Order: sequence, then structure tokens, then C-alpha cells
Amino acid sequence: MAISSLFRSKYLNFNKKTGTLLVLLPLSTLALAKTPVTGKVKDRLKVGVILPMSGSQKDYGIEALTGIELAQEEVRKTEPDLAQSIEMILVDDQSTPAGAARACDELLKGRVSLVMGSALPPNTASILLAAEKQKAMVLSPSFWGNKPLVDTLFSSNYEESWEAHLLAKFAMDKGLGKNAGVLLTQNDASASDFAQAFESTFVKAGGQIAAKEVYPAQADNQPLLERIKVLAQAKIDFLLLPSTLEKELQISVEEAKKAGFKKPILGTTRLATKSIRYKAAGLADVYVILPFESSLQVGDKTFAFSQSFKNRHQRDPSALAMQFYDGWMSAAFAYRQASSPEKNDLKRAFSKLKEVPGLLGPFAINAKHAADKPAVVYKIAKGALSFDRLATP
Repeated sequence: MAISSLFRSKYLNFNKKTGTLLVLLPLSTLALAKTPVTGKVKDRLKVGVILPMSGSQKDYGIEALTGIELAQEEVRKTEPDLAQSIEMILVDDQSTPAGAARACDELLKGRVSLVMGSALPPNTASILLAAEKQKAMVLSPSFWGNKPLVDTLFSSNYEESWEAHLLAKFAMDKGLGKNAGVLLTQNDASASDFAQAFESTFVKAGGQIAAKEVYPAQADNQPLLERIKVLAQAKIDFLLLPSTLEKELQISVEEAKKAGFKKPILGTTRLATKSIRYKAAGLADVYVILPFESSLQVGDKTFAFSQSFKNRHQRDPSALAMQFYDGWMSAAFAYRQASSPEKNDLKRAFSKLKEVPGLLGPFAINAKHAADKPAVVYKIAKGALSFDRLATP
């Protein structure tokens, strides 16, 4: 997917000193906006957006940018005054972490009030580090993990622990049973954290972890097979596979089939990887939780979003486009509540942000500065994803 020549000629300016590409996008007219409460004019919010618009990962940049543009179109329809009060300044990170750090520094020199990006996890980490040094406001739409709380960093994406909370709630709502089994790999801290968060919600809802097995990560599959056989004989209603490691999940699925495992399996986004999905064929019900899957068109709003995206790019959007749609909505609605684009005003607004009109439904920013938002649960059948339900807070 290439950047059009019209896009290049109208919006791209190359800074030879810094080696960065600057894009000023006219998402709204150059006018000040009146606040709906006081009628007073407040300054425009300048949002510096950092995306890979060139280099090996530029397709991701186009994906994210389209999400922002579609969000701004929605804001313009529903909140025209708000749309006029926001300006986007887009800088290319050239698909590298170093480029992302340079882009962040350049934007902050230009006195933007909020930095948003990137579409790539390593680049986002560079942006967070560069902005944190200057105590600048940052919104991360796509990558967060379980980042320690910093008062100027926010995310419109959820933490991994929130995904675990939604999956535990789904297990109860679906009636999968109250006795869960868990299979963990040694030294997989992310999976352990996920399992702990799942257990916390599941126990509060009246369930219990009836069996837990841990196996060493190694080439020999025999220890894993032995532990799966133990879980197959245990008095559990379903099995949680919280690993985010693709190789470990592939082995787990293969060994579960060998062991004749017949109980439902729940997993994270990684379990939805195509190669793993096909290996899961023949197992009992397998469920995964995902942030978005537009090709299945979950609801009228996501259907309209998918169609608009497809009209531009002749394909379905990925989760990234949705994440940046929600990110731009977060910035816009935070500014609707803020009295000015000053850092302290924005911090207060983001900290109290609720009822953001996201693609999957309204969401809020929690006390950890991440989003409490819906996700989608799918059932894997014959290697394909089949929509089961929307998992809501």
C-alpha cells in the first residue's frame, strides 16, 4: 500500500537537519472553538502524531492514520465545534525506534500539547521514554502492556490484566464452569501476570483455579505432555493457556491433541495466530479474546467503520486502525472536558475520562491510565474465527 502522489505533494515536508518527515494534516479548519459550557474561546489542541509513513513498516502508518481520519470525520459530524479545536501534526518515524525518538523531540520543540503514537511497539517505547524525560503528555493508542503508572502517560488501549478480567468474566457468563485449570511455562512473567489477573476476577465471581501445572521451556516436549495429561484427568471444566509465546502455544496445542484433551480452552490474542488456529483443529471448543476483528463486523458502528476503511483501501481494517480511531476519540473527548491545552488541564481531563465513544462501545480511562473497554471473544472452528460475543466491562 503506497502513499499517494497527492498525499506527498500536499502534506509532506522533509526536514534535512533532523532527517524526519513532517506532515501537517488539515483535519479541521483553522479556527478557535468555543467551549459548550462557558462560551469562551479556548486555544486549539495541537496533537503531534508519530507514525511510520516511510520505511519497511509504512503500511502500519497508513492503517493507523486512516483510523484517525475516520475518527475525526465522526467528531466533525457529532461535535463540529470540538472538531475545529483540534489540529494534528504528523511526523514520520521512518519505521525505526531512533526515528520515533527524534520525531518526539521535534514535536515537543514545536510545543505540541499531546504526543500520540506509534503504530509499532519498539517505536512506542522510544516515544514514551523521550516524552517521559521532558514530562510531556503522551497518549498510546496501540501498545501498553502493564506499564508502570506515570502521571503524564495515558493509553486508550487496555492492559493485559484487563484482557484477563474480560476473559474470566466471559467464562462465567458463557457457563463454562467454576473449576479452571491453568498451564504455565516457567519464567514467562507475562503469562503468570495474566493468569493471576484472571484468577482474581474468576474467584470473585465464585470460581476457583482447581489445577495449575507449570512446565520448563525446553525443546523436549515430554514434560509438557505429562502436565497436559495431568490436567486432562483433573476435575476442571476448562483450561486457560495464558502464554503469549507462539512456539510454546503451538507445542501446547499439539500436545493437548495427543493427550486427547476434550475440555474447552481459553487463550489470549496469540492463540488466534493462523498457524496455531489450524493446529487447534480437532480440539474441543477453543475461545480467544481479541481487541477487534472488523471482517466479522461486530455491530453497526464497526460495520460502518469497516466499510469506510474498505472504500479507501479495498480490504478490511486490522485492530491497529480501530486502536487509533479510539485513540483520537480519547484525545478529542478529553479536550472537550479540558479548559485549555495546558498539561495539567489535559492530565485532569484524561484522568476523569468516561463514556468515550469507541468502536466496540463506550470506554473509560482507569486509575492506571489505561482503558477499560470491550473486546471480542471468538471461537476457533476448523482454523477459522467465529464470533461468539462482545465481552463488556
